[in-house]
Amino acid sequence: MNPNEFGFEDEMDADYREWKERVERIEESIRRVGRRDLDVLARAGADRESMVTLLALAATEDRKWLLKLMRQRQSALKSTSRRMDLLAKKAKERINDPMSVVQFWAFMNGGIALGMEFPKTMADDPGAEFVVAGMRAMSKILGEEARRFGLYLRAWGKTDIGVALLMARYRMFNPNMSHLEELARLLTDAFEAVGKQKYFSADGLRKTYARRGKRLLALWIRFNSPVPPTAAQSPPPVIVGRSSEHNLISDK
Repeated sequence: MNPNEFGFEDEMDADYREWKERVERIEESIRRVGRRDLDVLARAGADRESMVTLLALAATEDRKWLLKLMRQRQSALKSTSRRMDLLAKKAKERINDPMSVVQFWAFMNGGIALGMEFPKTMADDPGAEFVVAGMRAMSKILGEEARRFGLYLRAWGKTDIGVALLMARYRMFNPNMSHLEELARLLTDAFEAVGKQKYFSADGLRKTYARRGKRLLALWIRFNSPVPPTAAQSPPPVIVGRSSEHNLISDK
């Protein structure tokens, strides 16, 4: 998946463009140098292009642009949640305010003398109450998502997860975790492609998976689970009581 497909390329700065070019160069090097090892992993069930991308991502180790975007989105979620909650409160005040319907002023300007009944508020319309309930629910949904962003950033924001992510994904492709020797060679080649002399072994990759890959998989499962609905299926009923034409409408 190309980040440009999501339409936020304009938000990317020079760090991202440089990172993207570097990843593409590493991917090409991996395809060329590690063709045979990639064939082995593919026969074991791993998706070839996914592994190439994950190997390249592991070798870059620089995700400043990605964390920057995540924090921007988290801030936007928090801000929208607060504004939505405030809007819901203001809307609730308006729909419960008899002076916010023009009929009230007709009532006060002679309508009472003509036998006009005290006007209803907008809250008497179930649709208005439903809209307010929906705004409150959306505020909670946005706030919960911002909280989940915070959990993710605290857990992984300051940690390079490239190799752990590679191992977690390989575990999903190949539950037996076989052919780690080939994977270790590919990872070593990927780091060499960026000028880093870093040697990986099958035993080291097993330890990385045990120490961090399992945790990453658990985190993935947690964040991949759907968020439970926070809104009721329908708003609470509005009970209107009127002992005389001068009683205010009460929302119990």
